[in-house]
Amino acid sequence: MMATEAKELFEKALSINGADDSAKVGLGASYIFGAQAGDPTEVMQGIQRILEVARRDSTNMYAQFMLGVGGIESGQYDKASERLTTVVRHEPGNVEALLLLAEADQQKGDKAGAVRNYEAAKKVVGNPEMVQAIDQQIKTLR
Repeated sequence: MMATEAKELFEKALSINGADDSAKVGLGASYIFGAQAGDPTEVMQGIQRILEVARRDSTNMYAQFMLGVGGIESGQYDKASERLTTVVRHEPGNVEALLLLAEADQQKGDKAGAVRNYEAAKKVVGNPEMVQAIDQQIKTLR
């Protein structure tokens, strides 16, 4: 499985340079995405590794983004929204963060927030087919 290979490669990179925050976040992400059937233990292990970086450097948007993804994966939509809002504030053109933020808002029942973030994503997506899919999603929320 690719996630297992990724874990091994990130662990090797960290054995060479233990201070590499990107490798730490990547290792955490490999736990989140490689969790067997969404195993909450593995997801949380990945989140803890990423939190180590985010606590030390709150401006690390890669860590904040991955914590948002981890929040969605673990069903912690409030935390996911918080992290992804931080990313969008710093990177307003980050389509992936906007779409995930809309998803987190939708999952926690904040339809207005979801629509607002889907609309923001439409402005920066640049792909007509994706805009059409976003419009369809907005239509289901209204």
